[in-house]
Amino acid sequence: MLARIATCDWDAIVVTQATFESMKVSNDYMENFIEEELAKIEAAIRMHSEGRSNKIVKQLARAKKSWRARLEKLNNTRKKEAVLDFEDLGVDWLMIDESHYAKNLYRFSKMER
Repeated sequence: MLARIATCDWDAIVVTQATFESMKVSNDYMENFIEEELAKIEAAIRMHSEGRSNKIVKQLARAKKSWRARLEKLNNTRKKEAVLDFEDLGVDWLMIDESHYAKNLYRFSKMER
């Protein structure tokens, strides 16, 4: 199915949520995304460590450790598979009908909880 999506000139493609979740992004994109999140967290730690908000610094340190673990896992599983990445499909626009799947995703914030 991924090869048909990439090679044909479709006006629209409708896939289920399960199919969409099975599409992988490239390792390079994922690595860049994780490094950007780590940079944001490190900047927030520096900002909050000057003040008295010790609780938020601990929460940010846990988040940083979690993102570092994801990066290590990604670096340890760098196998080149024969499957197309999402970037290779040529998708110009994406519409998601099942928005409730995104309501509890991790979102970085400089605000205290």
